[in-house]
Amino acid sequence: MYIRLSCTFSLVTSSVRLFGRTKRVFYFNVD
Repeated sequence: MYIRLSCTFSLVTSSVRLFGRTKRVFYFNVD
């Protein structure tokens, strides 16, 4: 259970980081 939770947490963290990077690139392209 704990292993699954930590795996899900790392997946969410990586997806959030990827989303932030994509949004940053999008804003740079808009400028």
